[in-house]
Amino acid sequence: MGGIVACGYAGVDACSDILLTNNIVSGTVHSGLDSAAFSFPAQDCGNYEAVTFKDNVAHSNGGYGGIAYKASWRPNQVNCIEVNNFVAYKCRFVGFAVNQASPELRLSNMTFIDNGFSMSAHIGIEGENLKIFHKNITYYGESEARDCPYKNFCAENKN
Repeated sequence: MGGIVACGYAGVDACSDILLTNNIVSGTVHSGLDSAAFSFPAQDCGNYEAVTFKDNVAHSNGGYGGIAYKASWRPNQVNCIEVNNFVAYKCRFVGFAVNQASPELRLSNMTFIDNGFSMSAHIGIEGENLKIFHKNITYYGESEARDCPYKNFCAENKN
């Protein structure tokens, strides 16, 4: 389940021209931990000409803010995947998650504010010379800041 799910079927090479930029997914209510505002393929490491996901925002969602996966139709992702330019705030479970069998994961230019957990980044395999790179990532913890304009406004006006 998700607000925007891009190319979720394994082995689909028809997704090479999908571009998700400048989207906001807000207010989705999900019933399970596997749901996300965005579910999308990661990009090839270092290939900034063919970015498929950037400048997207997940806000006040019931599951994950974003889940990235390895694009099985891209042979360059066997050894490295990359995700950048993402913001998630007030997501109930995790702002962003990735758990793919790749020896290198690169994450950059992300902001996480007031999520259940900010990020869950895992290589997904065991061995030597496994790397996760974080660059320009900002984490802000929970606060008492309300996501409603007035006290009790959201609780009283759920519809």
